[in-house]
Amino acid sequence: NLFANRLSELKEKKREEIKAEKIATLSKGLLYKEKHFQYDADGKSTILSIRLGIIDGSIKEFPIVFKTYENVYVELTEEEFIDMSNKAVQFETHCLLVKDNCLKQIDNAKTLTELSTVKFDI
Repeated sequence: NLFANRLSELKEKKREEIKAEKIATLSKGLLYKEKHFQYDADGKSTILSIRLGIIDGSIKEFPIVFKTYENVYVELTEEEFIDMSNKAVQFETHCLLVKDNCLKQIDNAKTLTELSTVKFDI
């Protein structure tokens, strides 16, 4: 039936939008000390590498200078960096949970109105 086909097409488009919004949100990153710390693939790698260096003792010089999404360099103490990296992992988990919830809502939508209410809100 025409409506079912159209709804299916719109659901697929909405799934792609939600996935793109999750990626964009991670790319902008978590807000910490009034700046966004990117958590895309490169940002995640950098944050986790620095964190590992702090934990294993190979990074001993502080503060750590970090470039934010806003293209501003900020200095973080060891404690601030560990706190930010903990929050970054929580941020990623939250983004994934919100995305998964949105995808479930899309799958369960029976009408265009229900589909239109699905939003990736962080």
